[in-house]
Amino acid sequence: MNVAINDSDILISDHIIERINCTNGKINWGIGIGLAGSTYDNNYPEDQAVKNFVVANITGSDCRAVDPC
Repeated sequence: MNVAINDSDILISDHIIERINCTNGKINWGIGIGLAGSTYDNNYPEDQAVKNFVVANITGSDCRAVDPC
Protein backbone atom coordinates (compact mmCIF):
# COMPACT_ATOMS: atom_id res chain seq x y z
CA MET A 1 0.00 0.00 0.00
CA ASN A 2 1.39 3.39 -0.94
CA VAL A 3 0.09 6.60 0.53
CA ALA A 4 1.36 9.97 -0.63
CA ILE A 5 1.72 13.18 1.35
CA ASN A 6 -1.24 14.83 -0.39
CA ASP A 7 -3.65 12.02 0.56
CA SER A 8 -5.87 12.78 3.54
CA ASP A 9 -8.48 11.24 5.83
CA ILE A 10 -7.06 7.75 5.30
CA LEU A 11 -8.73 4.69 6.84
CA ILE A 12 -7.02 1.31 6.63
CA SER A 13 -9.26 -1.08 8.53
CA ASP A 14 -10.65 -4.58 8.81
CA HIS A 15 -7.98 -6.51 6.93
CA ILE A 16 -7.09 -10.16 7.47
CA ILE A 17 -3.60 -11.35 6.55
CA GLU A 18 -3.39 -15.14 6.31
CA ARG A 19 -0.86 -17.87 5.54
CA ILE A 20 2.25 -15.72 5.08
CA ASN A 21 5.45 -17.73 5.43
CA CYS A 22 8.37 -16.88 3.20
CA THR A 23 10.06 -20.05 2.04
CA ASN A 24 12.49 -18.63 -0.53
CA GLY A 25 15.27 -17.76 1.93
CA LYS A 26 14.58 -14.01 2.16
CA ILE A 27 14.13 -13.87 5.94
CA ASN A 28 13.02 -10.23 6.06
CA TRP A 29 10.33 -10.66 3.43
CA GLY A 30 6.82 -9.80 4.53
CA ILE A 31 3.74 -7.65 4.19
CA GLY A 32 3.58 -4.22 5.73
CA ILE A 33 1.32 -1.22 5.99
CA GLY A 34 3.38 1.94 6.00
CA LEU A 35 2.52 5.59 5.95
CA ALA A 36 5.26 8.18 5.58
CA GLY A 37 6.18 11.30 3.73
CA SER A 38 9.54 10.09 2.53
CA THR A 39 11.94 8.81 5.16
CA TYR A 40 11.63 7.67 8.75
CA ASP A 41 13.29 10.71 10.30
CA ASN A 42 12.08 12.88 13.19
CA ASN A 43 13.51 15.93 11.40
CA TYR A 44 11.38 15.39 8.27
CA PRO A 45 9.23 18.49 7.54
CA GLU A 46 5.79 18.02 9.08
CA ASP A 47 4.04 19.67 6.14
CA GLN A 48 5.37 16.87 3.92
CA ALA A 49 4.35 13.98 6.18
CA VAL A 50 1.17 11.91 5.95
CA LYS A 51 -1.44 13.12 8.44
CA ASN A 52 -4.98 12.29 9.55
CA PHE A 53 -4.95 8.53 9.22
CA VAL A 54 -6.27 5.51 11.10
CA VAL A 55 -4.93 1.95 10.93
CA ALA A 56 -7.27 -0.36 12.85
CA ASN A 57 -8.40 -3.95 13.20
CA ILE A 58 -5.67 -5.64 11.20
CA THR A 59 -5.44 -9.33 12.11
CA GLY A 60 -3.18 -12.13 11.03
CA SER A 61 -3.36 -15.90 11.19
CA ASP A 62 -1.07 -18.73 10.14
CA CYS A 63 1.77 -16.27 9.57
CA ARG A 64 5.40 -16.76 10.42
CA ALA A 65 5.24 -13.58 12.52
CA VAL A 66 2.75 -10.81 13.20
CA ASP A 67 4.56 -7.85 14.76
CA PRO A 68 2.68 -4.77 15.96
CA CYS A 69 4.54 -1.49 15.65
